[in-house]
Amino acid sequence: MSLVFGYANPTLQKVLLELCFSDETDNPAFRHPRLKILDQSLKDDVLSGEQLRVLPLLYRSGPINGMSDESVNKVVGSYKHTFCRNNLMLHRLGQVQTAFNQTGFAQMIGLKGVPAIAYLQLGIGARPMADVDVLIPRVQERPELALAILNGLGYSVKASGFRSITLISPENLELDLHWYMHDWALGQDLVDIVCERARRDIFGTQTFLVPCVEHHLAHTIAHGVLTKTLTYDARWVFDTVAVLKRTEHFDINRFAEFANCVMAPQRIRDALSALATELPDSIKIDRASLLWMRDAVSSNSKIISWLYQQTPTPNLPSEQLQGTPRLDRIKSMLIHHIWLPRYLRHRQDLSVLSYWSWLDAFPPLTQRQGVWQYVKKIFSRGPLILYSLLTQK
Repeated sequence: MSLVFGYANPTLQKVLLELCFSDETDNPAFRHPRLKILDQSLKDDVLSGEQLRVLPLLYRSGPINGMSDESVNKVVGSYKHTFCRNNLMLHRLGQVQTAFNQTGFAQMIGLKGVPAIAYLQLGIGARPMADVDVLIPRVQERPELALAILNGLGYSVKASGFRSITLISPENLELDLHWYMHDWALGQDLVDIVCERARRDIFGTQTFLVPCVEHHLAHTIAHGVLTKTLTYDARWVFDTVAVLKRTEHFDINRFAEFANCVMAPQRIRDALSALATELPDSIKIDRASLLWMRDAVSSNSKIISWLYQQTPTPNLPSEQLQGTPRLDRIKSMLIHHIWLPRYLRHRQDLSVLSYWSWLDAFPPLTQRQGVWQYVKKIFSRGPLILYSLLTQK
């Protein structure tokens, strides 16, 4: 398996990367054979969900004449849909930002898709967002007020976890409101680092803070290699190469200060090595800089790398999947029930009881309620999980 080309369709992945980022796309002899492959793939409807999400970038990256009218319509339609949907999502996000600013919360910072659009520099419609991810530092310290603001804007809670809460807008758009960066990047120390370096960017009529380019790049790579659905399709590579192609200079130490706060920084090292050695030669990037960045990132124990390396899985509804491998289930339980509580206790001085209280509730449960809920899960779901592991169901 290649971190750069993924599991879904490595041959098509390479074609898409070259069409989007190669310096030779103006050469018909280079472009037309690759467009022919893509054209047939679109006719056969074999693009994965994440590969379909690359089509708006393809539309903005170069000419697509040479494909069938049917395929051209799919590409153009994908771009138009993305442009309209992103505009609506960013408009709603602007309302959220205004409401939180008026009540004294810290400045909101866009994560993942929002900075990806900013650093891509090809307009609002060039990169789809399945949902909007934002960071509001210390929002978890006033959960009742945060929920009151969101309810007032018509949002309802879909799910919550230790590092974020997922909400649904009146238009059925998702908003992930973070107080920590991710499950594999927890703690206020990293949030403070990101806030210190954040910069302001303009999105049409809206203005949002986004992480600096080095922090965004580290976050993008970490999210790609530590999320098995993104590893399967390797779409994170497109966001990464977009930054590498459009940024002349990186502060390697600034990149490393984020990367070294991730639970398994070795996975980022692996990704940087793969990018430097596996990207097609026609994509001109500074590969030496990638290796310098890799060398600035710390390694970790083999057991941690093993825990955070899971089987790549298509980004499909659970009922369409064949099931999670037994070993992946065991790793997930070890991470969430042993490794993370231990990490938070030693690195963030957060008690295990507090961790349990925040796992499934916003506002959090009391510590007593958290313990009781955890005990109930152990006795109600534990036997089912054990049976499932033993029978591979």
